[in-house]
Amino acid sequence: SFLASRQYGDLLMGQVATANNTVVETIDVITEEWRKIADQGVTQAELDAAKKYLTGAYPLRFDGNGPIANILAGMQFQGLSPDYIQTRNDRVNAVTMMDIQRVAQSLFQPEKLRFIVVGQPGGLE
Repeated sequence: SFLASRQYGDLLMGQVATANNTVVETIDVITEEWRKIADQGVTQAELDAAKKYLTGAYPLRFDGNGPIANILAGMQFQGLSPDYIQTRNDRVNAVTMMDIQRVAQSLFQPEKLRFIVVGQPGGLE
């Protein structure tokens, strides 16, 4: 999954590949996970693992002029301060369980979840 920043609204998108005969089950699992996150949030262990991944992987994004230019352009587009690169990991590490719960209740609304299915799956309505 990934976030796509847009001028009038951001998108939270994901993708999955599965066999035609498991598409319905896959959609059901994703929908239930969204519901679970909205209702229960995440565990402290999940939050800690996410922080470790996000902060550890961040330096790997700066692996050439093109990626660096994209990061800087994205920062400008989003109105981030020039010191964002230095403060980003501290901001990630400052996220609390309460922050996650608040945002999850706002963003993870299974009734608003939409799927685009490509292929010839059976059992979809």
